[in-house]
Formats: sequence, C-alpha cells, structure tokens
Amino acid sequence: METTGRDLGDFVELYKGYRLEVRTEQVWIGEKAHYRVLQGDAELIGWRLVHVDGVWLSERRVVDQVLALARAAVDRELGGARAA
Repeated sequence: METTGRDLGDFVELYKGYRLEVRTEQVWIGEKAHYRVLQGDAELIGWRLVHVDGVWLSERRVVDQVLALARAAVDRELGGARAA
C-alpha cells in the first residue's frame, strides 16, 4: 500500500493485476472511506462507500480494512483473474 495523489487519505495497492484505490476523509461525524477497482484505465468496480465505525482507531487500520474488502470484491466479483 502506498499513498497517492495530493490529498492525505488517498492510497493504492496492486492486487492480482488490479489497481485498488482507497480514499478516506474526515467528516463531521467521524470518518468515511471509499474504494474502487481499476484494470488499466478501465474502472471495473466503481466507488463504493464503506461503513466506518468507532472500532477502527487509526487511518491505517481503516485503510487496511477497506483494502481487505476491495480484495474480497475482486476475488468474488472478478474471479481474482491474474496472479500478481
């Protein structure tokens, strides 16, 4: 996982030939996070909002959990196509 873009809270990870992008942001009531899955320039799974509750204390833990959900979506919905 590495940070990307100009904003704090933007992360990317390569997984089985796909690019997983995660964005987190602080909002008035806590934190919200989104992820999407790309292959090249093609968006295969559009931005999905992930519920963040008070259990995850740090941004890093939030990102780790969201990346796990994105990996599971690749495996479930895209068949986990290629090995990394």
